Formats: sequence, structure tokens, C-alpha cells
Amino acid sequence: MAGQMGNVHRGNVVPQGGVTPNQVGGAVGGGMIMPDTLQLQEMSDIFMENSEQNYLQFSSVPLVSGQTANFNLQTVGLGEGLELLIDGWIDIRNTHASLVETVNLQPDFPYNILRNVTLIFNGQATLVQASAYDLLMMMIKRNVKSGFARSINHAARLDRRICEVTATSGTLVNGPGLTGFHQLTIPANTTARVNVRFYLDLSFVLRKDLLIGLLPMANTSVHANVELMVAPMVGTTPDFPFHGSANLSLIGSNVNVTPVYKFWAMPKNKVLYEQFVNTSYVVTRFANKSIPAVGEKAISFEVPINFWLVSALMTVRNQARTLVDVTANLNNPHLVYNGTISVDRSPIAVKTARDFIFYGLEAPTGHLIFDYANTGNLHGNSANMSKWLNMYQASNPVLYADVMAGFTVPGSYDVTLERLAPNHVQVI
Repeated sequence: MAGQMGNVHRGNVVPQGGVTPNQVGGAVGGGMIMPDTLQLQEMSDIFMENSEQNYLQFSSVPLVSGQTANFNLQTVGLGEGLELLIDGWIDIRNTHASLVETVNLQPDFPYNILRNVTLIFNGQATLVQASAYDLLMMMIKRNVKSGFARSINHAARLDRRICEVTATSGTLVNGPGLTGFHQLTIPANTTARVNVRFYLDLSFVLRKDLLIGLLPMANTSVHANVELMVAPMVGTTPDFPFHGSANLSLIGSNVNVTPVYKFWAMPKNKVLYEQFVNTSYVVTRFANKSIPAVGEKAISFEVPINFWLVSALMTVRNQARTLVDVTANLNNPHLVYNGTISVDRSPIAVKTARDFIFYGLEAPTGHLIFDYANTGNLHGNSANMSKWLNMYQASNPVLYADVMAGFTVPGSYDVTLERLAPNHVQVI
């Protein structure tokens, strides 16, 4: 097999007179994760030939309005990921004696029921910290051209095998959003029952065929805890999954999550997997960053350093905390580092058209993808590190975007980073 020629990193050439940060060799310094990164693909294939994939279903865990639920992964195998099926009902009452009340549903409903999903390994290393809505987009991005229903009226509607909402004693109103509905009307002095079922696939590895990030769980001395933060169900602002007037109240709910742990059996020869557990796949959210004004580079996010950046996801809300149409409110999203190097400074119309061609779908409301690696590309380039941005050798990296005049400020945005971090998890 031909080796990779040199240690080349896309966009990391420092111009003459530019800023050069300290250079540190090896993977922890941003060098190659292996002497020949093309071996990673072959090693994944060899590992899978000498192991087997297993699915272990856990007991269901109740999700209570405004509370946090926890469960631990089983200490078995090499963890590849976690599937979550959220299923149940919520009863909402219209207490008004004579008026029909309208319940507003944000475009991210029902995924906004889970405000935050966190996975912590051994109480120290955080591997996942993101909202369910952002994790949904990561899931869709990893499964190119899958998940969304082909609908003329609601281009970003999820296929009902992934997400479905029904109601009794109330009427769901068609509109934009993941479910194809944006409102629920409830007659006077009536309790409506909303049935929800939605699915998430959290990956611990970079790709299904590139197992960087396998979690070493086959050890009684390790533990991994999953924490699910449940939003208060009913309120008067868009921060609540069901929001409307003060006449609406939560009568009761019975919503549960059923986790399914996906893992690979551990081969006797540790050489088959040690390269995959030594580097972690990490998804981290930086929430509620302020957009104080409109104008050029009104969004300015200082990107942390010392990891490989695979992609970033931005979620934008206006002054009312409502998700906005990103393509109508932002422009020129791009990353700048080492003072002058810009990555993909394209008009947002060009960028969204490019993403649509690649993914075959429109990003959901409020979402903007910065996919520096196109990790779904299976055309022989999956282990090419030139597609990952080397943040070990980046000085002062900043994610910028222009905010258009029609945007209502002060607004806010979240940034969720998809990254690779060598030696992030300590193997006992």
C-alpha cells in the first residue's frame, strides 16, 4: 500500500509574515494520528472481520418534565454508539371556559423535549454534550440523504419512522417543522393528549466504517454515564416545547426513553483496536452565545484549539428565542485563523446549495452546517486527514457570520463542534 505523502493539513499554510504558533510533533500536537493514515480504513476492516457487533437494550428510563434522567452504559465490549427511542404521551389542558387555545410548536419539536444530552466517561472526559436537535442534525449528516421525508410543503419534515406526533382531543395544524405541524389547537375547557415518538442515534465513532473513537467499556473499573435534561413541557415562551397563553397547563405525562447500546466484541489482540480507542470522537455544544447587533461579522465565535475539527453546526434564535431561517438572516459564514486564512468564505446561498447537492436535503430551521470534512463521502477518501482542520496548528481561530438587517436583536446562537481528540479518554 502506498503511504501518505508528507504531513499535509488543509488550509494550514501560514502566509509570509503571518502568525506561527508553537509546533508540537505527534498526534497530540496535531501530527498524523498514524504514520500512514490510509491504514485506518484498512485497520477498521480488519478489526470488524475479527469481531462482531452487538445490540444491548436497556430498561426504559422515565423522562419527567423539568427533571434530569440518568443511566449508565454496560461495562462490556468496545462502544460504538447509543440509540435512544423516546416514546410516550403528554396531557395539556386548556383551562379557558369559552375560548379555543393555540399551542405553538417550535420547528425542533419534539426534539426540544431533550434540552441536553451528555455522555461522560469515568467522570472526567465529556464525549457528548449537545441538544437533541443538534444531535439529530449530526445523525442526518452522517447518514447522507436519509431521514427526511420527501415533502413539497415541508422540505425538512422527518420521515415518520424517525419522528411521529399525533393528538387526541386537539387538532394538529400543518406547518414548517420536523413533524410537519407547527401548532396544536385545544377546545375550551379540554385536555388534549399529544403522543410523541422520536429516535436518536448517538455515535461514539467518526464513521460506521471508520471506527475512530471506540469506547473501551470492557473493564469493571470504568463507567460511562448518560444524562438527559428534560425541558419543562409547558410555558409561555419558545423555550418550552408547548408554548402559548397562561391558560395552558400540564396535566400529566408518561414519556420514557429506551436506550440500545451498540458495541463490538473485544478481540484478544489489542493491536486490532488500540488505535481506535486512543483517539476520541467528541461532540460539544457551546450554548446561548449572544448576537448583540446586526452587520458584518456580528457573529464571532472563538473556536477552542487542540483537536482536529471535523465539522461545526450553528443554531440561531432571534430576540424571542424563536428559531430563524438561517439563509434569510445570515451571510458569509466562515472560519478565520492565523490572522488571514479563511476557510470557505462563500455566500450563504452558495453554501446551502452546495450542501443540498451533497446531502440531498435542506437543513432544518435554525441550522447551518460547516462540514469541513464531508465525512459521509465514501469515495476512497475517508481516512484522508487533509479533510480535517488541524486546530493544534491554528492561531486565534474564529467562526464569523454576517447578520442581516431584518434579524431582531439581541439574538443568540449555539455552536456544536464535531471533533477528534487524541488521548482524550484515559484507558485503564
